[in-house]
Amino acid sequence: MKTATQFRYLFAFELSLFFKRAWIYAVLLTFLGIGLLGGSSFSVLLTENTFRNSPFAITYNLGYLSLICIFSSTILAAQVLFREQEHHFSMVLYATPLKKINFFLSRFLIIFGLNIFTFLLLLTGFAIGQTMSRFDASEFGPFRLWYYFQPFLLITIPNAFFCSAVVCSIGLLTRNKLLVYISGLFIFIAYHVALIFSGSPLIAGAMPPTEESMQMAARFDPFGLSAFLHQTLLWSAIQRNTTVTALISTMLFNRVFYILLSFILLIISHRLFRFSVDEKGRKTKEKPQVKAVVTLYKIAIPQPFSIQHQFRSLISLVKIDLTFVLKSIPFLLILAGIVFVVSMEMYGAIEQGIRIPENYVSTALMVNTILEVFPIFCNLVILFYSNELLWRSRTSNFHLIENTTPVSLSIQFFAKWFSMACIILLLLTGVVLTGILFQIVYQYPHIEWNTYISMGYLVGLPLLLSAGIVIAIQKIIRNRYFALVVATIFVILTTTGIGANIHIRHPLLRIGYPFEGEYSTMSGFGANLTTFSWRMLFGICTTFIIMILAVQFQKGIRKSWNLIVKISLLLLVAIATSSGIYINSQIDMSDKESKLQWQANYEKKYRQFQHIPKPDIKAIQTKIDLFPESNAYNASAIYILHNTTNQPINKLLFYLNPALSLKSLKVDGSKVSTADEEFGHYWVTLSKPLQPQDSIKADFELSYHWNAFTSLMPFNAMVENGAFSRISNYFPQLGYQTGNEIDREVERKNRNLGKATPLKSLEFPREPETEWLNLDMLISTSANQITIGTGELVNQWKVNNRNYFHYKTNVPIRFRFGVSSGNYAIRKVNHRGIGIEVYYHPTHHENVEGLIANAKNTLDYCETNFGKYPFKTIRFAEISAFSKGFAATAYPATIFMTENMVFHANIKGDKQQDVINELAGHELSHEWWGSTNFVPDEREGGRFLSETLAMYTELMLVKKMYGQKRVLENVHMHKNIYLSDRGFSDEQPLYKTNYSNLHLFYSKGMVAMYQLSELIGENKVNAALRHIYQRAVSRTDNILPVTTDFLDELYKLTDASQHPAIDDLFKKIIIYQPLATSIQTRQVGNQYETSFELTVNKYQENGKGKQTPVNFTGTIEIGFSFKDGSPQIMNFRVNHNKATIKVRNTEKPVTLILDPNEKMIKADEGTTYKLK
Repeated sequence: MKTATQFRYLFAFELSLFFKRAWIYAVLLTFLGIGLLGGSSFSVLLTENTFRNSPFAITYNLGYLSLICIFSSTILAAQVLFREQEHHFSMVLYATPLKKINFFLSRFLIIFGLNIFTFLLLLTGFAIGQTMSRFDASEFGPFRLWYYFQPFLLITIPNAFFCSAVVCSIGLLTRNKLLVYISGLFIFIAYHVALIFSGSPLIAGAMPPTEESMQMAARFDPFGLSAFLHQTLLWSAIQRNTTVTALISTMLFNRVFYILLSFILLIISHRLFRFSVDEKGRKTKEKPQVKAVVTLYKIAIPQPFSIQHQFRSLISLVKIDLTFVLKSIPFLLILAGIVFVVSMEMYGAIEQGIRIPENYVSTALMVNTILEVFPIFCNLVILFYSNELLWRSRTSNFHLIENTTPVSLSIQFFAKWFSMACIILLLLTGVVLTGILFQIVYQYPHIEWNTYISMGYLVGLPLLLSAGIVIAIQKIIRNRYFALVVATIFVILTTTGIGANIHIRHPLLRIGYPFEGEYSTMSGFGANLTTFSWRMLFGICTTFIIMILAVQFQKGIRKSWNLIVKISLLLLVAIATSSGIYINSQIDMSDKESKLQWQANYEKKYRQFQHIPKPDIKAIQTKIDLFPESNAYNASAIYILHNTTNQPINKLLFYLNPALSLKSLKVDGSKVSTADEEFGHYWVTLSKPLQPQDSIKADFELSYHWNAFTSLMPFNAMVENGAFSRISNYFPQLGYQTGNEIDREVERKNRNLGKATPLKSLEFPREPETEWLNLDMLISTSANQITIGTGELVNQWKVNNRNYFHYKTNVPIRFRFGVSSGNYAIRKVNHRGIGIEVYYHPTHHENVEGLIANAKNTLDYCETNFGKYPFKTIRFAEISAFSKGFAATAYPATIFMTENMVFHANIKGDKQQDVINELAGHELSHEWWGSTNFVPDEREGGRFLSETLAMYTELMLVKKMYGQKRVLENVHMHKNIYLSDRGFSDEQPLYKTNYSNLHLFYSKGMVAMYQLSELIGENKVNAALRHIYQRAVSRTDNILPVTTDFLDELYKLTDASQHPAIDDLFKKIIIYQPLATSIQTRQVGNQYETSFELTVNKYQENGKGKQTPVNFTGTIEIGFSFKDGSPQIMNFRVNHNKATIKVRNTEKPVTLILDPNEKMIKADEGTTYKLK
């Protein structure tokens, strides 16, 4: 028979085998259903201005979903490649006249083809699902079939081809099914490592990577996702919505590399594949004759049902399984692979990307990495090994002998479970030892042994429970691969974020989920440990119930149940029920939808009272009792309320966060008349109207206790050590709270809410601001702790085993104050009459002196250039890592910093980033910009006058301490952050930025202020800032500053010819694209002449990515570098975007650089040219 004919018949036969089975249609329908469900209900909306069916969003989703190819390829290969081996048909198959190439190709193409077909069904379902989506029509652009089919061709088919090639090659060459599973695991590891190095948003907490690491990940990510993210990094919203990913540059290299690699693997595998029964190793050596030894035996009567015999049987079965596992190469490969990927995660956690210095390699850092990464990969191992151990004897028909032995089915079952427990423990031990090794190598030997040991409980126990249920599933279901699929679905839904995304998030349903909290050096595991223990109690009981039922199912349901089994089941059910009821009574299962509905109902009920007259708070005298060990605090306060309106006030509307309990609230003797605890509002009807310019007292008592079964409020983290609360957020406030409104327009439209309360426009009439208050805080805490408040420390004492601290502000402040409590070590110095105090965890002493030195530099710079520091003391207080959402935050006279940033950053590491300057200097400058005297009006551009000016001050400190080279590095980094983030939201000019676009007022703001200082000089910039600061301090008119105040000062201090450039920086969105063409370098006598045509494209954008070319007439810097590394920078005139440049040098230049000092924001990084 001809080769082609034989292949055709063989391929058709292989297909018919699949499509004669009913389960294949169930699988295909499942993929179609997953696509429909994903497209209609769960398609990812990446940003507010990116359509759900944009080519960017579709490629992002399908690229992520293509990871399914790993699982499907592995399952298909395990079934297709080992069919004859499992049915002992190999001898017959290899005796037929089949040609090796036909056998090889038919098996590979079946796996690859079914992979593609199943994913094509998923894609079809996804596309259809989006057309019938529950989401609002405004979230979708025009339907384009090509947007779906192009990423299928570009991403999915190469990914499926690569996965199929790897698993087929491994399977056919080794004839070892477990190695096929391992190959799938290693593909996933390669993908995961690529994401780590690319700083992918798919990795939680990913830091900005270097360009080199992004390039490497983009080239070698096996699934092409990093190449996709790299290509689209600087895309605008219009590009994301209309442009498909191009097969160019790194994307082209990536796809071609893995397709060629796949072909090479297949060619090598075909050459090495032996189409015959492997006789290797079957020859036996002639054994030397052994002299017979007569052994006396005595009769022993076996007692197969004794406890001792059952225990020995259990140990024997475990030994057999472990011998099979531990002496095999696959286990060593799995161990090495998991250790490798966890090591990469640990390395990534240490290095932190280009913006943040490396962390000290503390036990907390290593343990948190293990908690985050290890369970994902260990669950894959559980799936593979449980399937292999359970079906090993059945595959070889040895189960027929096993079932005739007197060993009970329960012993056989629990032997498999104990074997899995040993495997989990060995793998966990490997990654724990890796963490310890990292600490030793990085010379941070403060090893917390008990914390590492606790991984057995926090990680090992949930995995063990998951393994028990997986084994039970595979015992009950008689089909090997169907059982594996069901077990995989169980693991995905109960132990990963995928289950949470489809609303399977109840803790009673996520038995195998590991410890969800994190470890803090200051606070340990916190109260989360208690909730975890309750969940494990329920999980242990439930797992044993499932396992007992699985064993009984094997025996036969009708068979009589052992009395001990009955009692055990009743006891387990009782404990599981009681613990489940308790957990259910404690948890808050409100999800995103319920939160949105609460916001909608709140607005509908209370927005009508948004503009009712209300008094200002002019003074607060408060007593706060902190109980960190109980995760609680009590607070009471007296407000002085002053009516600054021109009308009497009869009723007051107070608001208190519903998470707190209001004990009492009185206003001049009047109590609460109407309480709405659901929405946190309380009406107080005054006994007599509060007349204009009159004052009145209000007093209240409240309490807060964090129930660890609910989410921890990151700005109200009452933990055992390093507790922090921005407590002003949790004190009663007056009036309707616009912060409770839904801000997404689509959600508002769906709930018939109309327009949200807008941010006050820059042009809105300005009025005097009267709510400045004096703060008096008396704070108590536990006997072993110190509490830090806001303002100056007046006094401190100890009574009844509690420490008391009295703080007061000596200048009026806004309604914003915080407290912390911790077991602090203290370092105090005095600098030019200002006390600098640092409160830190005793083991986090490394950066204290650097922090003090930076504080001195910041105080000197700010007092010299802007004005006098308004307090006698500045405090830096370390707080626990449980406080989230910020690295540091400034309040009058006090700055709070999280433990894992400033205090425990290794600023002396290889990268030499000075995070102390970037955070400490930045936050201390907020004492001038935004925290105390100079508080901008809450309107468009408000954050510019706080965060951007703090970023500018930070940069000038870098210039003073490290020079211009470090300044350029920081500016370049923040320019890239701005360019990479700008496409995800609508952009406003800097002077009108809204509060949500952090990349504008942080990163672009720093770049613009740097360019301003280069344009007009640092002294003039500081003079303008000093003028607006001094005007705010004097409070002559009580008008809060706005961005136009700063611009007006700039206009006064600069020549009119510079005003258009200032407007380009702050009032417009301007992007440059300089380009050099026709570059030539030739020798002219003793000199080298470089000539080129220069085009400087200048674009003004509309905030949505649409560019309009504008004329550029001005100067641009041109830089040259030479072999010795020396630079040369010159200015050249450009007229109407064009210039012809000729430059002569005594030495031959190596590179040509356009705008080397970053005086333009350039969208294209290709402005450096190598000269020939």
